[in-house]
Amino acid sequence: MNQKQGVVGVARRDDLWLMIQRSDHVIAPRKWCFPGGGVESGESASEAVVRELREELSLETEAIERVWDWTRGDGLLSLEWWMVRIVGGTPTPDPAEVRDFRWMTSSEIRVQPDVLANNILFLDHFERNGNDAQV
Repeated sequence: MNQKQGVVGVARRDDLWLMIQRSDHVIAPRKWCFPGGGVESGESASEAVVRELREELSLETEAIERVWDWTRGDGLLSLEWWMVRIVGGTPTPDPAEVRDFRWMTSSEIRVQPDVLANNILFLDHFERNGNDAQV
């Protein structure tokens, strides 16, 4: 049983979070979530999160710090959540991976009917720990 390693990029502007709606061509189609994906062989998690935001949204980012770890209940997926700073580009979705994107408040994310559950768990963690990093 091999555990898949993934990363999630968390970009924040004031009280808004960058969220994507997955395309019809990926796992969990049309679900809303923070951008991210798998860590490739020989790649660090910080490198992976930068690559994923470039691939999904044509954004240049810096990985600032790992802020949370999450493992799915069956143990087959482990995600590292990274705060990222956008340093270049304008969000432009790659239609193979991303159907749409939006900057949303925490409250807006929480009421999205198609948001992935672990994204709500991240917000709970972030708000509980008083992390007010602006990136």
